[in-house]
Amino acid sequence: MNQKKLFFRPGEAEPLRMSGTAPRGWGIVVSPDGVGSERLSFGVQDVDVGSEIPYHMHDKEEEVLFFWRGKGKCTIEGEEHEITPGSSVYFPIGVWHGIVNTGDEPLSLTWCFSPPGYENEFRRMAETSEDHEPAADQAH
Repeated sequence: MNQKKLFFRPGEAEPLRMSGTAPRGWGIVVSPDGVGSERLSFGVQDVDVGSEIPYHMHDKEEEVLFFWRGKGKCTIEGEEHEITPGSSVYFPIGVWHGIVNTGDEPLSLTWCFSPPGYENEFRRMAETSEDHEPAADQAH
């Protein structure tokens, strides 16, 4: 029987918090170094009121987000979409995207990356408060 944790209750994720110009928090639930996952990582995120996930892209990972609380705006390759609870989005490798919390409460979402690895970028951002760095020609 696998001795790794398979069921998680609220508050059992690895907590991370980033301050700075775009404050937000993450909870890493599933990752290779946490549960030994091989093909994905998964977790939760809260984007503070008035904050954002800056415009960026991933050159190695696909990403899926599911929004379950709050309101916001999602920009994908320059096209804007309204976020409401129950919205989902898929970002293929190389697709530029960003999220802005436009509501009056945290914008809460779950995220999944395949292959895993980008959760280490969340750890770096929480430790250094250095955010995504978009290419100058991709600024939205």
